[in-house]
Amino acid sequence: MDMKKEKAVIFLLVVLLVLALGYIGYVRFQARDYNIYQSGTEYGYQGAVVQIFQKTSPPACEQLPIYVQNQTLNLISVECLQMAQQQAQTKGNGSK
Repeated sequence: MDMKKEKAVIFLLVVLLVLALGYIGYVRFQARDYNIYQSGTEYGYQGAVVQIFQKTSPPACEQLPIYVQNQTLNLISVECLQMAQQQAQTKGNGSK
């Protein structure tokens, strides 16, 4: 009888070990997927910010509409506005 109990305990420990290893593998797989998703999201945000910067700052100085739900926000660099103001003042002084 002791031998049967030993075998039952060993079998139970092996089953528990297999379950634990399976769970650890599953958790690592989920974490890897999350890290890939997170990296892609960060790359997308970074790309969007770079594009906004390139379009709204000198020399491009484009007005860029940003849409969020039902609202629109028009972005342009302060430097571009200052350059336009200086150019307007220069033209105004030159025509007097």
